[in-house]
Order: sequence, then structure tokens, then C-alpha cells
Amino acid sequence: MSKTKVSKPPYVHVYRDRHGRVRIYLNKPGQPKVPLPGPLNSPAIFEAYAKAVAGVTLIAPPPPPRVATNTFAGLIELYLKSPEYKDLAEVSRNTYRRQLDKFREEHGTKTVDGFGRKHVMFILGKMSDRAPRRQTLF
Repeated sequence: MSKTKVSKPPYVHVYRDRHGRVRIYLNKPGQPKVPLPGPLNSPAIFEAYAKAVAGVTLIAPPPPPRVATNTFAGLIELYLKSPEYKDLAEVSRNTYRRQLDKFREEHGTKTVDGFGRKHVMFILGKMSDRAPRRQTLF
């Protein structure tokens, strides 16, 4: 059996990377490489190719900001992705999420290194105006 050759538009470079994935780039001289969606000869690639040749930048959305894992915000993010949180009932998840978001606003940038009982008691003491709810925070 012979392989059929697929014609590709000008300046399109197709190769297989070290992981076996096919990569497709527009590689015009004097311009940066622009990754194109695959597979080759699909409607999506022709649309992206036309935009790239016209000079429209194909910018992917920026990744979400990374949170340091040794901060309260990092711990909250890890918990929200955990199976324990996902297994909760929807009402419980919503309640936990509201409380954690409020806690993250106030204390998210603080590191957890050296955080102890006296710090917890100080935070709970500041919440004395809502005393009945402070037991449910932690």
C-alpha cells in the first residue's frame, strides 16, 4: 500500500515530535512560528492559516495564575480539586466554597509555614461578631 500525500499550504511545516504527536506550524520567513490546529486539511486549520497569513495573532488565552502551595490560597485550591470536596453534596460544596473564598480574600497570601493554634485562635477571635458561625469555619 502506498501512502497518500496530503498537499499542504505554503509555509506550513508538519512534523512528528518526540512523543509521536503531529505538530503543524506556519513558518513564514521573517515571522515567528505560529502553531496551527490539526489535523492537516481540516476546516479549523484553513481558518487558522488564513488568519495567520493575514497577520492576525492567534493568541491562546493566558493560563490561570499559579498559586504558591505553601499559602492558604494554594491549600484551598488543592482542596477544591480534591476528591473529598468533589464528593460533597452540592449544597455543602456551595457553602464550603463561599466560606473558603472569604477566608482566601483575607488570608490567601499568608504562608502556612509556622501556622499554629495561636494563629487560629487569633483569626477566630476577630470573628467574634459572628460567634455562632465561627465553629463551622474550620
